[in-house]
Amino acid sequence: MMINGWMVRAGKGGKYFNEFKDNNYVAVGWNNLGPLDQFENDEQRKAAYIATYGNEKPSKTANAIGMIRRFGQEMKKNDWLVTYCPQKRNYLIGKDRGEFQFIERDDEGYRQIRKVDWLGEVSRDRLSQITKTRLGSTLTLFSLKDDVISDLLGVLKSVTSKVESSKVS
Repeated sequence: MMINGWMVRAGKGGKYFNEFKDNNYVAVGWNNLGPLDQFENDEQRKAAYIATYGNEKPSKTANAIGMIRRFGQEMKKNDWLVTYCPQKRNYLIGKDRGEFQFIERDDEGYRQIRKVDWLGEVSRDRLSQITKTRLGSTLTLFSLKDDVISDLLGVLKSVTSKVESSKVS
């Protein structure tokens, strides 16, 4: 089984970053659609999306349909998940637990969640320029190329090994 990598934005300006980290999940909106894993195909997703949010910009609708499919159906257990905090300039890296949930909330926050085992954070400044560029998309959710995942994991490994060696000394 192929392991994929996904960037899931933590809301505008990273406003949900700490919530993602503290609660061991990533999340997206589209709350009014109900659970995103209920749709069996893109026709159902598109019909529900247009009925709920309209179709003023067909390109925006097409992007949303793709992200809804990825989050609700394509993301799988052990896929790499990454989110970003622009204030700290850090990426948080983890593994998908294979658990999609539609949670109840008392606020307007995201209700579509995927549980994550977070492994650690890496500074954007330690990544290669090509990785920074590839992580620059403003889409809510997008797939990551293997070289981006390798760069992130390489930096994470060097950071965690420095932490481990400092505990020993």
